Amino acid sequence: MGALFSVPFSLFYHNPTFRPFVSEQGDGVTLPAWQTRKAETEVSRRHLQAFRRRQSRRDGVGAGCHLHVAVCVDGEASSSRVPRSRIYIARDREDAAIRLYNDYFAESPVFPDKYFNRRFRMSRELFLRIVEGISIFNSAVIPDYFIYFLERPDATGRQSLTILQKCTSAIRQMEYGTTPDLFDEYIKIGEKTVALCLENFCQCVFHLFARQYLRKPTAEDIARLYNFHAQKHGLPGMLGSIDCSNNDINVLNFSPLFNTIKDGTASPSPFEVNGRRYKRGYYLGDGIYP
Repeated sequence: MGALFSVPFSLFYHNPTFRPFVSEQGDGVTLPAWQTRKAETEVSRRHLQAFRRRQSRRDGVGAGCHLHVAVCVDGEASSSRVPRSRIYIARDREDAAIRLYNDYFAESPVFPDKYFNRRFRMSRELFLRIVEGISIFNSAVIPDYFIYFLERPDATGRQSLTILQKCTSAIRQMEYGTTPDLFDEYIKIGEKTVALCLENFCQCVFHLFARQYLRKPTAEDIARLYNFHAQKHGLPGMLGSIDCSNNDINVLNFSPLFNTIKDGTASPSPFEVNGRRYKRGYYLGDGIYP
């Protein structure tokens, strides 16, 4: 078995011992196929290890070029490669932050409210309320998921992503159900960072609003919902709606929404339609399937 190493060509270029074994092919530099079986005898393992330690020292002609050396043992060449380092992408996140602000959050934004409501699936006022709640949160012990949204310089002195960028990426992941890197081109956030945004955003929202909005409705809440939907939509007894096109029935099966009805502990919430009395209200389902 053998191993395949990738080393900077410049380290070979100035060493006359190895220059006869170098041939140029296109943009890269590789060993000729007929010489690969001589690699182990001509290029010792000691030199290869030294070259790998000095990969960062690329100089002169051939900087950026690589020499792929196949080391053969017992006459068999290996196809495995040494993993390359992660590719750096120069994202202009500062320019993206300005564009995002001007598009949706400026005093006279590029896109009016109807576009914001459609693309964020909520009003601008609600979104900014969530952002403000995260940004001004204060406590004797601040959880890490709130600290994540602080705007501060990174290790290189460059300003971090804004809280608007992070919250926008989290909201759009949830509303569209897409891959994390879909909005990289617009918001300029990498895939791993976007995943962290979503995770920390959900924990912040739960911390801030669970007690008020994720509790069980009281009798007063139910009466208010009945009255609202009856006046707004002409649907008496309606508690809410469920969009099953994005959150399908498989997800709904894991929801605790109907647990109290199943176990018989739901609060009584009767209503009447056309002279007929019903025990409990209902939810409308959109896009559901059997």
